[in-house]
Amino acid sequence: MKRRTLRSERGFTLVELGIVMAIIAILAAVAYPTYTGMRKRAYEAEAKAAMQEVRVEAWACYVEKGNWPTEAELDLPRTVGKWTIRAGSPSDGVTYSTQGFAADFEIKAEIKATGGTVTDAIYLGLDKKGRAEFGKK
Repeated sequence: MKRRTLRSERGFTLVELGIVMAIIAILAAVAYPTYTGMRKRAYEAEAKAAMQEVRVEAWACYVEKGNWPTEAELDLPRTVGKWTIRAGSPSDGVTYSTQGFAADFEIKAEIKATGGTVTDAIYLGLDKKGRAEFGKK
C-alpha cells in the first residue's frame, strides 16, 4: 500500500536546489574580489604603520644630528608580516608613482617572491622640511 505524503512533507526539487546553488555562486563571485581587495589594503596599512614608525625615528634623528640616520641606527631591516622594511631607494626594476616630490630620505617596504623579484612595494619619501609622501609600485 502506497503512503500519501502531504505537500509540506515533500523535499526540494532539483530545480529549486539548482537555483539556490546559482544564487550562492553569484554572491560568492561578487564577494571574493571585495574580500581580496580589503585584505590587500589591510596588508598595506600594516606596512604603512610600520613605515610611519621608521619615519618618526628618522625625522627625530635628522632634527637631533642634522643628518639622516643609517639603517643600523634605525634597526633596519625590519620584518612586518610579509613586508621587509628598509631605508634606501627602490629596488632595481621597481618604479614608484609619487606626486613630483623630491625625497632626501627614503624608506621602502617590499614583498619579494621566492626568486627575489619584488611582487609588491610601498615607498615613503621624506624631505628636509618634514614632508612625507607615500608612493606605490
